[in-house]
Amino acid sequence: MVPVGLLVSKLADSPFIELNAGMRWRLGYANSSGAAFTSMRVIDVLPWNNDPVNSGNQFDGGFSGGQIGPLAVGEHLAFTTNSAPADINRNPNCVSNGGSLPDGQGACPAQGAQWSPTGGTIPAGTTAIRIDDLNGLPANAGQTLTLDLSTQGNRAGNVYENSFTAVAPGESLAVATTKVQVRVPAAELRGYVYADFDDNGSPSGADRGIGPCC
Repeated sequence: MVPVGLLVSKLADSPFIELNAGMRWRLGYANSSGAAFTSMRVIDVLPWNNDPVNSGNQFDGGFSGGQIGPLAVGEHLAFTTNSAPADINRNPNCVSNGGSLPDGQGACPAQGAQWSPTGGTIPAGTTAIRIDDLNGLPANAGQTLTLDLSTQGNRAGNVYENSFTAVAPGESLAVATTKVQVRVPAAELRGYVYADFDDNGSPSGADRGIGPCC
């Protein structure tokens, strides 16, 4: 049975990326209730090593920048922060995130982030993003935002793990997505497959390549 209320999802376009390549995540939120949400707020702390929530992170290097969108004028307000990840409260209801719960206690144990507005561009050094959806969500409707991040300095075998938290302001419950991982493959198989037309058991001039196969 699907629960009624605010539903959230975090998906990666691909579970694997090449070395120093970009990754794309989909941030989805939906209203499955019979009443409209007048506004929405999303907090996404980007992958970082030693994250106690997304503990699967293990990667070298960082992020050279990115983009979040599509952002509708008059509807979405986007913010970024370069505050230390451990100082960021994931609960969108915290004062530092535009809510009313005091930072430094209870559901908001950290001191809180310092946010800067953005038109969608994510600068290098960003540690988290925040989206305020001023239009909210009608009943039984949903939206999806795309988060692109450019990696740098990573290595084969690295793992990025991420999730985000959302709330419909006025609602007390902050909802978090499941954790999603993107990996840099530790090894890969490359080569060619041939049809052995002359049945001699080894490549020869009579053989032809078969593709695509891998």
